Amino acid sequence: MEVIILLLGVGLLVGALGRRIVPWREPENPGISMGAGVTGAFAGAFVAHLIGYDDGTPPSFVAASVGAIVLVAVYQALAGRRRTA
Repeated sequence: MEVIILLLGVGLLVGALGRRIVPWREPENPGISMGAGVTGAFAGAFVAHLIGYDDGTPPSFVAASVGAIVLVAVYQALAGRRRTA
């Protein structure tokens, strides 16, 4: 249960930071970016689990952070391209 709460926190933090870093590419709804961060965090932790790391270990949280950053960056790149087109 604690791991889920920490992953939610990582995802929300990365989503919020992504919105602050590139605010002009973000649509009006900040929940989309935060949702992308949470989804990326869970995906990264899942990949770390598949590789063999236990849930809640530092490598798992690094993978969760990287997954969240990648997914938020991809979302913002797609949202920025759609908005300028």
